[in-house]
Amino acid sequence: MNHCQRTIIAVSGFTLIELIIALLVGAIVTALSAPMANMLKSNQAGSIAYEFVSALNFARSEAIKRGNHVTVCRTINGARCEGQPDINEQKVWDSGWMVFSDFDGDGEFNPEQDEILSVHGPLPDGYTLHSSAKVRVTYKPIGISPGFMDSWTVCAPGAGPGFAKGIIVAYSGRVRFAEDTNGNGTIDNGTLSMQGEPRELECNV
Repeated sequence: MNHCQRTIIAVSGFTLIELIIALLVGAIVTALSAPMANMLKSNQAGSIAYEFVSALNFARSEAIKRGNHVTVCRTINGARCEGQPDINEQKVWDSGWMVFSDFDGDGEFNPEQDEILSVHGPLPDGYTLHSSAKVRVTYKPIGISPGFMDSWTVCAPGAGPGFAKGIIVAYSGRVRFAEDTNGNGTIDNGTLSMQGEPRELECNV
């Protein structure tokens, strides 16, 4: 055996300890990959929920400052209020939303008298934002939103129950993040349930 052959054998060979270490590292990486992926998805869903809450709070403050109605509505092109078809009887906000001064408070953007204040584009692929019933929230000049109480649920792709992020809009116009009000481990719509138990806000894969 010449020197070249001996070098190839030395480089390409692995000891038993090296193989065991490699297998252990691979097992650890595999075990951690799923939790890490879920954490990243949860963080992204939380970011989307925060952006939507910020838009609602912005609309409320602008209504008070301007002394005029301000509306947050679903939008596809950022120029008018419209949305995708319902899914499981829920209103789909995945394509984004817009905030505009709503001169007559009818919830429809009229370029001749209304002003677009901000626009949020489509959500990242696979993420969803659905409301229970509302396609818009209109704030009165004193900052309340009667008739627009509702809950919104943000879900990440492939996320099951327990991974939802929720947003609540009250009659007063106050916006808050949903919580687990009954201690069962799942966020719900809390005090929006006028009768019976709160409705859970879940992501269903």
